[in-house]
Amino acid sequence: MFPKTRTSTIALAAAIVLLAGCSLAGPQIAAPPARPTSQAPLGHRLDFLAQRDRDRELVWRANPGHGWISSSLPQHIVYVSDEGGQTVYIFPQLGQNQTPIGMITSGVLAPNGLFVDAHGDLYVCNFGGGTVTVYHRGSITPFRTLMGAGSAIDVVVGLDGSVYVSDWDSGSNGRIVEYAPRHTSPSQTIDVNGGPEGLALDKTNNLFVAYNDITSSDGEVLEFAPGSTTGTNLGIHIGNAGGATIDSDQNLLLVDQNIPGVDVFPPGQTTPSKQITGFSLAFDVALTASDDRLWITQPFTAVNEVKYPSGKTFNSITNTITSAFGVATSPHGSY
Repeated sequence: MFPKTRTSTIALAAAIVLLAGCSLAGPQIAAPPARPTSQAPLGHRLDFLAQRDRDRELVWRANPGHGWISSSLPQHIVYVSDEGGQTVYIFPQLGQNQTPIGMITSGVLAPNGLFVDAHGDLYVCNFGGGTVTVYHRGSITPFRTLMGAGSAIDVVVGLDGSVYVSDWDSGSNGRIVEYAPRHTSPSQTIDVNGGPEGLALDKTNNLFVAYNDITSSDGEVLEFAPGSTTGTNLGIHIGNAGGATIDSDQNLLLVDQNIPGVDVFPPGQTTPSKQITGFSLAFDVALTASDDRLWITQPFTAVNEVKYPSGKTFNSITNTITSAFGVATSPHGSY
């Protein structure tokens, strides 16, 4: 059974609780603990969309929007999804607290996870809309809309053009939704025992799914071989899973919202070799194509640009952004 579409209206929170007492020190590499030292409530997603506020029967209609884009894009850009602002912003990768050079609003509703494929096309998860919209580089209007994606929270595109989407679905009844190349309706769905979040693909097209397990109440990772619908649990246990990506050495980078920060797992390892920490919040992550820069979103605050693998922050983008949840680079830095 395919997941139902979500509402066309968003109930914004009446107030946002301000986070106090957060350290101002920059991120650093820290020795990883054997296990998480605390457990946040399962399904504690930091967003504006409460499941109870969404009518499951309403059909989503795209927001026509009034986006814009610079006539000349630099070669290296970064996309940031602003969930509360109903916008995907486009920034040059070079600079300090850069000014946007474009914004996408057409087809966007509570944007979350982003992905840029090998052709430079941008995929946008519309967490509040049940869709994934796809845009050519330099365009602000989608040329394709994938339907039936539920509460889409992350997306990746395989080497063959297959699209995989995390349908978070309240954090307890989630699934992975798969689309055949160039198709707009799901070809199959895979149930997950909890809430799927970050997705990543390695260089041989193995799919990694970071999810929050409702049985063990922690973050875990499933690996799916190409074409398989049965995942192998990798034995990784973290506090609360967020975004994920894989570097060119096949290390799995996994956001733990409890730290908050990023764990780096070498292939076959269940204990991180390092942690990139020092953030007030962490949700999504993306590498540049050269693997030397790591972008980490801090919802309600900034997008941080970190040297990788050292973990030193040297830039933060706060310009225009109100609630950064997703990030992607172009050219893409993921397989």
